Amino acid sequence: MIVLRPDTALPVGVFLFQFMVVDQLLSLAFLRWPLLSPNYFAQVDRRIWWWNWSPPAKAVNTGALIVLVVLSPSPWPPLAFALAVTAVKVASLVAVTRLTPPTTIFPTPVCGSR
Repeated sequence: MIVLRPDTALPVGVFLFQFMVVDQLLSLAFLRWPLLSPNYFAQVDRRIWWWNWSPPAKAVNTGALIVLVVLSPSPWPPLAFALAVTAVKVASLVAVTRLTPPTTIFPTPVCGSR
């Protein structure tokens, strides 16, 4: 897309940063809880799950940007949308870090004890 429309480099770059860095951290955060995948994050926090992994969120987070890049004559609407999605992802990441992970079933052994 950038080859065909070089003016889309900034929105696509923001999206790629958001997807490869911020969203990756957020998507791996489920590992703090005994969940199979981020799709089950509603068991931990429904609001974070709704904004990031619900079916509408999955469709809008990527699909809307693609539609805007293809249909918009200007790079500004896709850039604004990419920045808005990045802001939601960063806010979600901050919220996830503030959640208390579950207590472990087995306590961590202290060095030297059996």
